[in-house]
Amino acid sequence: MRFDAVMQAVSDRMAGDAQLVSIFGTAIRKSGRQAFAVPSLEYDLVTVAKPGELWAPCTIQFDAWTDTLDDTMTASNALFRLFDHDRVQVIEGVYMWAFVAEPSVTLEGPLRENQHGHASRYRFVPIRGKLLPGRT
Repeated sequence: MRFDAVMQAVSDRMAGDAQLVSIFGTAIRKSGRQAFAVPSLEYDLVTVAKPGELWAPCTIQFDAWTDTLDDTMTASNALFRLFDHDRVQVIEGVYMWAFVAEPSVTLEGPLRENQHGHASRYRFVPIRGKLLPGRT
């Protein structure tokens, strides 16, 4: 699986989503060493796979921090709308199922009083072309 291509496609979809941009502005970013900010939406690959494994699924975690519970729920619903589908998606020419991988959790931290954190994980599973509906 080309994890970098999946991460780029995920980033592009979030950056193009009006609801997420209205909440987070430009603070939609890959997790890293940047300063903590509220509001922010950070994402990172949490999959370990064999190098070169083309059909390995990947899991991406999204951590959303907002000032209001309403914004947290709006962000969570936007991610669900973007990445949980009952139909096949195409990411970088690869057909995939994408779905919620684990129950979401509330994030808490000692210096984050009156801030709302939410973590969710989505799984992206490549589908071989011959397994698509209408193909043999």
